[in-house]
Amino acid sequence: MRDGFRYFKAMVIPVACFGAAHRKVYKQDLCKMDIVLRRLLRSIGGPPGDVDWTLPWHEILHHWNERVRFLTTRHGWKTWSVVCLGQYWKFANYVSTLPRQPWIVRALNWFPEHSRRVGRPAYSWDSKIQSFCRHKQIGNWRHCAHDTAFWMNQLELFISFIEI
Repeated sequence: MRDGFRYFKAMVIPVACFGAAHRKVYKQDLCKMDIVLRRLLRSIGGPPGDVDWTLPWHEILHHWNERVRFLTTRHGWKTWSVVCLGQYWKFANYVSTLPRQPWIVRALNWFPEHSRRVGRPAYSWDSKIQSFCRHKQIGNWRHCAHDTAFWMNQLELFISFIEI
């Protein structure tokens, strides 16, 4: 079982969270990623030994997920949603330090011109960061992200803001 977790940490987690930095953040997607993570860890870790198999299936899954939660905290792993939000936050810091060349600014501010369904707001990749900065009254996120120490201190607040 130990080799399975080592392989999982070295190979599966980076592949599953690859490219999360530049995507739009949707809460439903983060929730689905955590569900897949728990399912994979249940298959690697196996069932807990003290489970009464005569219980209803949802109670067995509850015991199994408690075991997965214990193993992840013991190994110091974060959920995939937290890893993806951390990459997203660090990418915003990187974007703020890019040189102000016209093609970079145009690429980052590009917005598709086609129309969307009524009722669905048009999100850009930094919409969640903008709403977090408005909520915390930080100001323009691109200016605040220049101070890397301040920006990285806000990471935990950002994660709790998104996962509310």
